[in-house]
Order: sequence, then structure tokens, then C-alpha cells
Amino acid sequence: MHGLSKSKYTSYCKCPKCLWLGTYKPEEQEIDPIAQARFAAGTHVGELAKGLFGSYTDVTTLTDDGQLDIRAMLANTQ
Repeated sequence: MHGLSKSKYTSYCKCPKCLWLGTYKPEEQEIDPIAQARFAAGTHVGELAKGLFGSYTDVTTLTDDGQLDIRAMLANTQ
């Protein structure tokens, strides 16, 4: 399945409707402040981890609708 991440899988295991809601109606989801703080901490740790291996080039590319542009990212890593 394209686009299946660990968090999407765990969301499905918790409640299949949660995965559907997150996929097709993400604007309807409510994220509590504690979960938002965990997301922010995870992002911060990820940024710190990138720097552990020296300088790097971030190839993250988004499409116009905000989705990851995998093809452009693959091209940027060549």
C-alpha cells in the first residue's frame, strides 16, 4: 500500500475509523495539546539526529497540495 507509515498503521490498529478520518477528512481530526507537544518533540529530535552525521542536504519536496513529492525527492538524491 502506497503511503502507509508506522503512525498510519498504529492508528489503524487503534481504530480503523481513525485511519479513514485522517486520510479522507484530516480537517475533522482534533489533536489534543499533549499529542501536539509529542509531535513537536519528535520533530525536534529528528532535526537533531540529522546533524549527528555531519552536514547534509534535506531533499524533502512537497507537491502543491502539501503531499511529499517522492519522485522529486528521489531525483534530488541522485
